[in-house]
Amino acid sequence: MGKKVREFWGLGPKNELVFKEALFYDFLELHGYNRFSAFGVYVTVRLIKGVAFIKTPQDVFNDTLVFIKKQNDDALRTCWMKQGEDMLIKRKAILGSLPELNRERYMDTKEEVRIFYRNTIAVITPKGSRFESYKKFKKSGQFIFGEQIIQRNFHSDINENGDFAKFSSVVTNDKKHLLSYRTTLGYLISTYKNPSIARAVIVSDMQSQIENEAFGRSGKGIFIKSLSHMLQIAEYNGKATDLKHDKFVYQNVDSLTSLMVLQDVSKDFVFESLFSTLTDSMSIERKYQSKIAIPFSDSPKIALTTNYTIPQDSDSYKDRKHLVMLNNFFNAGNKPEKHFKRMLFDWNEKEWAKFDNYMAECVRLFLEKGLVSFVDKQFERQKLINQTSEEFVELIESQYCLLNQYFKIKEIAKVLDVGTEDASSKSRVVGKWIDLYAAYKGHQVERRISGGVVKICFRP
Repeated sequence: MGKKVREFWGLGPKNELVFKEALFYDFLELHGYNRFSAFGVYVTVRLIKGVAFIKTPQDVFNDTLVFIKKQNDDALRTCWMKQGEDMLIKRKAILGSLPELNRERYMDTKEEVRIFYRNTIAVITPKGSRFESYKKFKKSGQFIFGEQIIQRNFHSDINENGDFAKFSSVVTNDKKHLLSYRTTLGYLISTYKNPSIARAVIVSDMQSQIENEAFGRSGKGIFIKSLSHMLQIAEYNGKATDLKHDKFVYQNVDSLTSLMVLQDVSKDFVFESLFSTLTDSMSIERKYQSKIAIPFSDSPKIALTTNYTIPQDSDSYKDRKHLVMLNNFFNAGNKPEKHFKRMLFDWNEKEWAKFDNYMAECVRLFLEKGLVSFVDKQFERQKLINQTSEEFVELIESQYCLLNQYFKIKEIAKVLDVGTEDASSKSRVVGKWIDLYAAYKGHQVERRISGGVVKICFRP
């Protein structure tokens, strides 16, 4: 508070030292204190160079005390200690009447992402990065919250691969797999929300997806933790969170939240419960407060981690999920700390600089290439075998995979072992397997019933 201001104290009617509310209001306004509506609740913020720092009444009291100490007047300091609490904490009129923050909150765009560090702002575009001062950002007329500033200095002269880059390489199989992994990180770091790619990111591992059983320690938690060092995350226990029936389920989401993560969702998780939240406004209800709706553009992105398959494969489901699969290089017997000989994210300044440069490049790749999906044909085939049987897949591929030709389901079923000898039951099971095979190949299944006999045909 180094600005020259009028004294907001003086002598009262009995010649005693008092603080004057109107002049104190002017003092706060001059030093950038404003009101801001944070999801229906007003909070006090102090704006400095385009950065809004949320302030409690106690914070404002403490800030003012620092200013008063500089006056080198013990009587004035004592008076503030007695009267300041009453002005700011017991009575809310002064802070409640401050002018509303008249700036638009900064959000990334389709072509440009800003990452805010202590010493600079990294401005990332599809072609590269440039750096911007907070002084220049202030002139944009926009603001960010102080909590959005990453408490590290960015060093653009670091080009080496660090621990996290090496981790990312070993948990992916090839360049295409790594590109999908990196563009996903970039997508989640960016605050821009494109309605055409409003998807939940599902982080799992290949073995879990094949077997639909838990194979932990593959690095899913590290993927999410890397993002927690870049943005504000609200984490939920995926097994204990009821998205469908708990009306207060999103109450931990606030104006600082960029990403909501459901950790370790269970095998019976109903993905459909996220549909409206992914594509529309997010409805938030807190106890003893009115329900509010956060517009789609301002609501956080959503990610899940799971050890199980998300079984729904219809087009509506596919359009709302983006799967990131880690291979099982890391497991219970081969943990990252054993591989790297130290804990990830327990780094010195140089290693953090390598991490920051790597993440900035992930953002650039996303801006250039979009959210890239990864399909591993060998994985998809093995998953199909696990969902059906190897005998079935080999039979279909050898005799029944031709397009535009009709085959009797009963004919296919009679030569397969599906765990039952009942002809009708066998046909029902094989009919479901045929649908899975068609989804795997990208075909449609056309069914025709004639004389009680069901025939199927694969269409492109």
